[in-house]
Amino acid sequence: MRLRGIDFGRVHLASGTGGFKCDGTEYWYHGTRFAPDFTGATKNAKTVTLFERTTNNGANMDLDENLRPVERFPRCIAVNPFLCCSDNAAGLANWGIKKHLDSGVWQSWEAPSFVSLIAVGATLKERLREWGQMFAIFAEYLPDFKAPVAIQENHSCPTTGHNPHEYMLSTEPEQVLDIGADLGVPQIPKFNVMQLSLDAGLRIGAHKECDALLLSNTVPWMDLPLWMRLLSFGTPFSPLRWRGIKQDGGYSGPLLLPLVEEKIRTLRIWGFTKPIIACGGITKAKHVDRMCDAGADAIEFATVAMLRPWRVQEIIDRAITIPWPRR
Repeated sequence: MRLRGIDFGRVHLASGTGGFKCDGTEYWYHGTRFAPDFTGATKNAKTVTLFERTTNNGANMDLDENLRPVERFPRCIAVNPFLCCSDNAAGLANWGIKKHLDSGVWQSWEAPSFVSLIAVGATLKERLREWGQMFAIFAEYLPDFKAPVAIQENHSCPTTGHNPHEYMLSTEPEQVLDIGADLGVPQIPKFNVMQLSLDAGLRIGAHKECDALLLSNTVPWMDLPLWMRLLSFGTPFSPLRWRGIKQDGGYSGPLLLPLVEEKIRTLRIWGFTKPIIACGGITKAKHVDRMCDAGADAIEFATVAMLRPWRVQEIIDRAITIPWPRR
């Protein structure tokens, strides 16, 4: 998948799959014999905010000095290993964009990569101000990057306290694209599949600064139909509530696959021409073919790396070898 003439590859880590550093040091299971092999996948840093997020100001877990979760098995992440799905409310725990950039990790990557950003302000005005500040900070460090970088603009995290559907009722995603234009790097708005309407997708895709679209982020638990909630964890209520977490979190897993597939196909039918990155429910190599056939230009994977790590390299190999459409 080429953005502004730069090859970002056909298969990427979803934001958070490899942590902030994508070096296998942040998640304990990456240090075991069951560690996923990410060879061939484009790096994608875990989402960061303007300021640090801890359990004191909105996150549901804390990180140590090595960016590892303090809890070995965080209460804010529930998994069903049998169905390869999860409900996650980590709450965007991170150091804040400046400290992450000060570490120099992202700048040291020698191949094109992605950095994921999000604003968490309560109002549109606050969020746009945050975006402006994050882009200004990023611009200071951009000359230090060894390889091209693209920014994923997250408008859909379930744990910010915002109603993700409200983004679609305003031109916030387009305003963010305008603010980030001066960076001169590819910009990729990111949404969840139940949030993005056809009209909004076509409108945002028509913006001159939109280089690609990313579907799907995790879907807010209560946005799932009842049958999906019951099938995934056997309860209409978020499994995180039973653990003392005060948020419902977001679902990721195979039930998203047909939803993402259908949304991409519909966007293509109605004339969406820019690249689409498919993410959500990709747990087998054959799922790559389904996303490709629907009209995607690249894929990202996440939950499979945690719950089916032995399949990761098969997925990567398939994404590298299949004939993707030329757009």
